[in-house]
Amino acid sequence: MKAFFLFYIILLIPPVNAETIKIGYIDVDRVISNLSHYQKKNNQIIQEFKPRKIKLIELFDYIKTLRNKLDITEIQVDSKEYKTSVQKVIDLERKFQLESEAWQKNLSDKQFDLLERIEVEINIAIEELAISNQYDLILYDNGAFVSDKIDVSETIISNIEKLYQ
Repeated sequence: MKAFFLFYIILLIPPVNAETIKIGYIDVDRVISNLSHYQKKNNQIIQEFKPRKIKLIELFDYIKTLRNKLDITEIQVDSKEYKTSVQKVIDLERKFQLESEAWQKNLSDKQFDLLERIEVEINIAIEELAISNQYDLILYDNGAFVSDKIDVSETIISNIEKLYQ
């Protein structure tokens, strides 16, 4: 009985020399949205694509105007002029669709490239933080609950921001 009681007590007492595990957490979305150079470069991409967007909007408005003219025109539906006008609208709509898709793809590709570069910067900053502060584990995203004590997002943001000052 004494042996059982002694064994039970030993199990309840935590080892004195037990190592603690140092864990950190990164909210990647918060880091990205708070990086000033990311915001600046993303705004530059948007400005680069703005003239093309304006031209697409103008083309859309022009197509809309042509379509309205067809609706209110008194041209005979069977006439060659009407059929030519309808074909012109169809061709312009097709052109608008293709140019819009190309514009969106190019914009998305540039923004994706920027995000990939930012992701590399974040991963380097995480590794440097982990090594310099002796973290055993740093997680990012999808935490059901994360204590402020282990959230190192602000540290990562400030470390990356220092590189761009």
